[in-house]
Amino acid sequence: MDIASLSDAIHDDLEAALVAIDWSRPDAVTLTIECDDWEGSASRRRFELVCHEPAEVRCLLGPFESLTCHVEHPLLLEHQGQQSQLFFSSAPASPGEAFLAAHAAIDAVVVGWRDPGSYLCHEPGLFESVIASGHGLLARGPEPVIAALETRLQGMLRVNSLPSHALAGQYTALTIDTQWVVCKAVAVTELGS
Repeated sequence: MDIASLSDAIHDDLEAALVAIDWSRPDAVTLTIECDDWEGSASRRRFELVCHEPAEVRCLLGPFESLTCHVEHPLLLEHQGQQSQLFFSSAPASPGEAFLAAHAAIDAVVVGWRDPGSYLCHEPGLFESVIASGHGLLARGPEPVIAALETRLQGMLRVNSLPSHALAGQYTALTIDTQWVVCKAVAVTELGS
């Protein structure tokens, strides 16, 4: 069975659970999941998901309703593609409004998978005073995030984005409800009941 087939088979009424996370391999993290048998058997099925070359792991043991593997996802933006920086060279009329607009622009791209503040170069308490100064570095991150931020702030202050570097990695995002593993590949083995 491959990860796409397993993803299609698991749904909310199978009482799926992440039951183990194993870090013993140097090049992989292994997740063990179990669920009711979707073919009607009274026994539970158990699967081992080997996530090769993990870049990020944010998982906790417990029940889940969905398991999905993505080749395009907001979680992957930090691991592949063009990265950029956003500079500003004027002060906004309302620094507070610019702060809220920045968060909204970033969240529109990452749709809740990342903290918008993680891309901004200044802590919330300092953000308003720094942009009120009229110049500096505002944000760093994936080009789609920086482009959305630049577009949203264009009328509030003068902004200019510059590409910094490109990440050539090819990753996949395995999402388990709102948890995830970003890795190079996922291999599935059924362990039995």
